[in-house]
Amino acid sequence: MTIEVERKISDLLYSASEPLTPQEVAEKLGISWTTAQIHLFKLLAQSPHRISYARKGRQSLFWIEKKAIRIRFPRGEQLPDLAELSNQLANEWLDESTAEEIIDRERRKDNDLATRK
Repeated sequence: MTIEVERKISDLLYSASEPLTPQEVAEKLGISWTTAQIHLFKLLAQSPHRISYARKGRQSLFWIEKKAIRIRFPRGEQLPDLAELSNQLANEWLDESTAEEIIDRERRKDNDLATRK
């Protein structure tokens, strides 16, 4: 349930046109203010490069900077289904792995594919 709540919060922040307070997140998702606050700060700690935070007076504000993601695929290979690609990206986005672990995992996948051919 924790990952589900964090994914919903992440989606909400991404789709919001302006920064949101924990109270606004709680109201929009139907969760308690405390739950929203805990998960917002947890997401911030896990991915400070993705979630932005600022204080304005007594209010905490959270938002996601919208940046273009460019994905390149090798020529001649079939492009993955967009739903499948979306699921893969979502899983990596909330993954607690370090960059080194993610790279190692991707290299193992590439090696497995190469040995199958």
